[in-house]
Amino acid sequence: MESHWLETQYKYLKDTSIPIFLGSLGCATFIYLIVLDANQLQLQNWLISFYSFTTLAYTVFFLLDRFYLPGQRLNTKTNIYWSFLAIVWLHWAYISAIVFPRSDGSSQVFISIMVGGLASAAMPLHLASNKIMRSSILALLVPFAIGALYSGQRYSELLSAIALVYALILLKSGCLLNTLLQSEFTQSEKNKFLAKELENKTLNLISNAQRAMMGDVASGMAHEMNNPLMTILVNIDKLDKLCGESAFCKESAKSTIEKLKTNVERVTRITKNLSYFYTSLQKKEDSIINFYGLVEQIIINHSDKIAKNNIHVITKTIPPYLNTIGNSSDLACAFTHIISNAIDACKNGDSQPWIRIEAAEWHNGIEIRVIDSGSGISKDIQDKIMNPFFTTKDVGDGVGLGLPIARNILHRHGGSIHLDPTSVNTTFIINLPKHSFQKSEAA
Repeated sequence: MESHWLETQYKYLKDTSIPIFLGSLGCATFIYLIVLDANQLQLQNWLISFYSFTTLAYTVFFLLDRFYLPGQRLNTKTNIYWSFLAIVWLHWAYISAIVFPRSDGSSQVFISIMVGGLASAAMPLHLASNKIMRSSILALLVPFAIGALYSGQRYSELLSAIALVYALILLKSGCLLNTLLQSEFTQSEKNKFLAKELENKTLNLISNAQRAMMGDVASGMAHEMNNPLMTILVNIDKLDKLCGESAFCKESAKSTIEKLKTNVERVTRITKNLSYFYTSLQKKEDSIINFYGLVEQIIINHSDKIAKNNIHVITKTIPPYLNTIGNSSDLACAFTHIISNAIDACKNGDSQPWIRIEAAEWHNGIEIRVIDSGSGISKDIQDKIMNPFFTTKDVGDGVGLGLPIARNILHRHGGSIHLDPTSVNTTFIINLPKHSFQKSEAA
């Protein structure tokens, strides 16, 4: 982490080098034009020297940074940068200690403002490096304090003292800000490390969960397909024997063929559901769907099954204006599986079975509840109901992919489904985000 800080520190210093270079040349030109020195030729020579050495120093630094410094240690790079800045500081020390005392009152005011401003600017520009920041402030204000002391002006001692106090204030403030900057950088690096570690752990968990799910799918598929395949094998053997008998029984052969058809259809249904289980994870085109209309259509599709079992379905609590944005066939499939499970749960339940479907706007979207008159799901299997191929139905009535398919579809739509463990009756709660819903124009 320390090496990262040194790298960031050097990058910050290098990024501020061009503003410092241009600003120094501008300030030097301003001093030359404003200050009335006793020996103007000497000041002109100073300006030429400042331009020449500063330009040369920065040119050499950029060339070294490009061709020599990349392979050097970060401390070495910072020290070389510090040595080039020293050339600039020496020129300003000359202005403060030599030119300032010999200038008139107005020129001294300009020099005081200029040096004070440069010292203030040195703190944020060199904030990444305590060493360079301290050197810059001291190189500007200490020679100025000495020059002010020997200027012979009425308030020379006071001005010198003010310069030194100002230097101490800048040094203290700069050190404090540097500490805060380094502390913030360290915390940022820790947060990045923790975020990366969390991401890696999350990916590992997802990978482990996927492997576990694939194991469950493979095991469940083997179990579900083994029974019909064995039945098919037995019936094929039976047909073979019937064909070898002299007294061939047509009715017996027909019954055997029907069993074969039933089991082949069961295998087809298993493979179809398994295929849809994985395609339900894929994103498809979305459209606006009226939720009330969606539920009503599913109930119409199951009307024979509902009437056969004398089930009373209640949907009047669903607001007719609720519209959802999603894939219509996928959402229809998801709620078909959920409602179909509720219908099956009512078969052997109450003498007056019922299903209640509720929907209401939620603080973060919408909440849908599918409740049936069944006695609920036992606690020991509540954690398993979303697992592929887990089912409590009789063999041939279900393959245990309905709820996993519904969950995948809802997740793709930014929603969720979970069982309410506190409800007396079986209650599934479905949540979808707010942006998936809007009121219709009719409302």
